[in-house]
Amino acid sequence: MKEIARSYFVKLFSSGIQSSTDRILSGIEACVSDEDNKNLKASFTEEEIWTALTEMGPTKAPGEDGLPAIFYQKCWPIIGKEVMNYCLQQLNNEMDVSTINKTNIVLIPKVSCPSNISQFRPISLCNVLYKLIAKAISNRLRTAGKKGYMAVKIDMSKAYDRVMKKMGFEKRWVDMILKCVSTVSYSVTVNGLASESFIPFRGLRQGDPLSPFLFLFCGEGLSSLMRLANAGNRIKGVKASRNGPTITHLLFADDCIVFAEATDTGAISLKQILREYAMTTGQCVNFDKSTVFFSKNTPESEKTAVLQILTIRISNDIERYLGLPNMVGRKKRSSFQNLKDRLNQKNNKRILLI
Repeated sequence: MKEIARSYFVKLFSSGIQSSTDRILSGIEACVSDEDNKNLKASFTEEEIWTALTEMGPTKAPGEDGLPAIFYQKCWPIIGKEVMNYCLQQLNNEMDVSTINKTNIVLIPKVSCPSNISQFRPISLCNVLYKLIAKAISNRLRTAGKKGYMAVKIDMSKAYDRVMKKMGFEKRWVDMILKCVSTVSYSVTVNGLASESFIPFRGLRQGDPLSPFLFLFCGEGLSSLMRLANAGNRIKGVKASRNGPTITHLLFADDCIVFAEATDTGAISLKQILREYAMTTGQCVNFDKSTVFFSKNTPESEKTAVLQILTIRISNDIERYLGLPNMVGRKKRSSFQNLKDRLNQKNNKRILLI
């Protein structure tokens, strides 16, 4: 079983043929100032390492070394000096985290009776030592109409260095993040047994403190292509109000909602953009988990044409993300009724406990 799981993830994290990044980078504007780079390049301090440790969940599942964060937090008077010296040595000098960057993948079922590996959610368990270094880095990044329209929700299933350089990050900072990304190795754990390790060539780790920021950097590539397409009238977004800005896409977590005109031309342009993005960055669209939502005034003929071009399923119901509707129409009361019911249930439980 573990070898079946390993083969699945080896294939999933394999990178295909990638094309030139020139076009995808052309729409990205530099947004990191010299002052930002100066702050990013400053030497890391003991306070930053301690802050990173205290922000970790103490009892979260440990990585390969078997030591959860609570071990480091409770035993800090004994091991703190050695851990601190190691982390600062890595962050302030030539970094090499390959020895602590081994990751166990554990599988959490998405459905009640999973029948294949794709129905499991992979969770990456990183070593706390690596997470201390990655979290210190991520904490610094944190401080620095009348026509029918469609909304396409796509699920994104490695051009970090090129995007970051175009945004204005200096080489040393880019190299530091790349060393965290490029030295990772995976092993899949099934029934407590770990598979043989393998090296991934794409993908982000759920559980790595850097992953949210790396996704945003890759998202800048998609945003760049969408801006270029909108400027060239290849994609027509939607407006929330008559005089408001045109919205072509929204990014959240590892999902994206794209707004476009529901025509065969709009669908073809969108598919070309997604194909170019995948070829350039190595991030692929999971069409099995992607849906299209049409506005009420979209003709059936246009719906059929769009579905055939994009080869994804139609969604008649507004889907939810983190328990909230992705889109809210005129029936706002019914859209949030589910959330209201859940809050009432929690309040009733509290009353019963009292």
